[in-house]
Amino acid sequence: MQRFFSILNKQTLINKSFVSKFIVQTNKYTNTVINKINYLNFSKHIYFMSTSPQKEDILQQENGSEQIQQDVLLGKRSLPKDAITENQVKENLVKDDGDVAIGDQENAEAENDDNDDENGSEKSDGEDIFEKDDVELEWVCLRGVERYDQERQVLKMLHRNFADEKFQFTKISKPKKKNMAFIQFANTEERNRFIQSLKNKKFSKKQKRMKVRPAFKGDRNLNGGVAVSQLEQQNSAQHQQQQRQQQPPKQASKEDIEKELQIPLEERVCPLWKTPYEEQLEIKKKDFIEIIKNFQKRAKDSIRSDESTPIWVTREPKITDFLECDEQYRFHYRNKTEFTIGLNHLGEIKVGYNRTNFDKGIAFIDDANKNCVSSKESVILAQQLENYIKETGLPVYDRFVHQGFWRYFVVRQSFKTKEILINIVAKGSYCSDATQFEQIKQGLIKIFQKESLPENFEYNITSIGFQSYEAPSDSIPQDGQIDIIYGSRSYKENILGKTFDISANAFLQVHTPQCERLYKLIGSLTGELNEKTIFLDICSGIGTIGICLANSAKEVIGIEMVETACNDAKINIEQNGITNYKVICSKVEDVINEIVGPLAGQYKIIGVVDPPRPGLHANVVKAMRTCKGLDHLVYVACNPVAVTDNLLALCLPESKRRRAPAFHLTKYYGCDLFPQTKHFEGIFYLERYPNYDEYK
Repeated sequence: MQRFFSILNKQTLINKSFVSKFIVQTNKYTNTVINKINYLNFSKHIYFMSTSPQKEDILQQENGSEQIQQDVLLGKRSLPKDAITENQVKENLVKDDGDVAIGDQENAEAENDDNDDENGSEKSDGEDIFEKDDVELEWVCLRGVERYDQERQVLKMLHRNFADEKFQFTKISKPKKKNMAFIQFANTEERNRFIQSLKNKKFSKKQKRMKVRPAFKGDRNLNGGVAVSQLEQQNSAQHQQQQRQQQPPKQASKEDIEKELQIPLEERVCPLWKTPYEEQLEIKKKDFIEIIKNFQKRAKDSIRSDESTPIWVTREPKITDFLECDEQYRFHYRNKTEFTIGLNHLGEIKVGYNRTNFDKGIAFIDDANKNCVSSKESVILAQQLENYIKETGLPVYDRFVHQGFWRYFVVRQSFKTKEILINIVAKGSYCSDATQFEQIKQGLIKIFQKESLPENFEYNITSIGFQSYEAPSDSIPQDGQIDIIYGSRSYKENILGKTFDISANAFLQVHTPQCERLYKLIGSLTGELNEKTIFLDICSGIGTIGICLANSAKEVIGIEMVETACNDAKINIEQNGITNYKVICSKVEDVINEIVGPLAGQYKIIGVVDPPRPGLHANVVKAMRTCKGLDHLVYVACNPVAVTDNLLALCLPESKRRRAPAFHLTKYYGCDLFPQTKHFEGIFYLERYPNYDEYK
């Protein structure tokens, strides 16, 4: 019997799905039959196992365990005499593995408490479970906190939700990436008062429900934690810093402003704009080599002495190729430009770029035409909007006092189709007059019509959007609601002969000609694409990579969690006549194994991922590494330094923490997507089972 407790102890998740699968597998492969399983919230009897051969009691259907629960409740079944209680389960687990699985809350995800009582404690046990011998009397485990919060955010949440009770918290321990936190109280009375308060608390529909569980002795989470007094100091310091940030900067002296203006804006935005292009490439190649060396060093430091060191860690770093930019595309190349609306150093309204030096009290907007990578068309439109703003009389937004109307101006365009999308961002609540608001929108439509623009302006404005943004953040929200006041919701772009609808928030590389070179490189990295190739477009966005390569592969499967991006991808697939591209709207980690599993062994499966600048979430990386059949991966990084952790998680040797055979870094490529700057795109080709003789 103990060996089955051991199996349970090694599980990280005990829920209905797991219980059903466990029942079936145990009965199938052993002579021992599980005759009864009750959940933590079902009764004082948690698990019962028996050697009874009556399999028909269990193997009714996948949800057979639920049926047994109902039968017991209705009196059709009775609890057996040798039912095992909660404490007996824990004792057996301690004897078997030396660790209490049921009592170690970090091994159970909080989101699987949905079957528990809404008020936060088991119906059958009440508060008695908090008084058992193996429970830490001054601690509780609080479920339902935010997964990525730290201790200080948990304390803020407690103060916010229990402001009137004034509980005496003494310490908080928050496991990483878990929906739980461990709270220590000054005494048992305080703990019981908190339990009762949470039990009686009414949660609104918008509030996340919190539940409280016992904290068991020996739980490793109780050994750490941060004192509440220390957390209070951290929160106080952060609050003071935020207060300082919201205060207007000190008044800059005339001399400091003149010195700032002597430095061209291009040197701030494009530090290599005066450097010959060949030298720019050499600078970027050297930077890339240093990134690879540092990556190899981190890998070497992470490999234990008893682990074998892969060849990619020790061999001399070498860039296979670096895709340079043709001369005609090295300036004014950006297909997306974001302008800030504010005042210049003379107090005049400007639509341009931020120039800030808070230490000297400098904060103003510089001219739009002082950026050598912005398109000429975007500068013309910025000037058009600037003139209109002056006529409206509505003030520009002041980011220190968070007042004003006009905030940002976004221009997206295609140099091939000659179409432009415009998005104006403002603080909508500042203009409470509905009539005036409507007049402003109509005025915006008018100034961007063909007859209002210069005669030599070749582009068509296909979309004008208006976005209201109230938060004080300086970044434009990528998921905000946009009111289309003119035209369609997108403009058309052409990449490698394919046509794409690009909406305001859709991701697209900012340099279209270099983007085409990048996509060609991806298609050539793994050899010839053919009918034996399945192309896996991971975090596929609007489908640009997969659509451009679809004609060369048996099938393309795109996985994307953002629904709007999936809808855009389906539109792009249809308008290009692609019949072998399937879009799956889901988190990668939830579906990748289900997708690749049936195809493994039959096809060569090639994955490509082009994530945002910070890289991929750890869950996605883990899912890719443990995906059987995914043996080729192209990782595209706009910030190669930021994805080092991702690459280490994929490529370090297999261990207890890193399951599944490792990938090997076999080729490094660079792509100059950002001429005149120090930035570049890094492309890493990973193989699960490489032939290193090919790369000598």
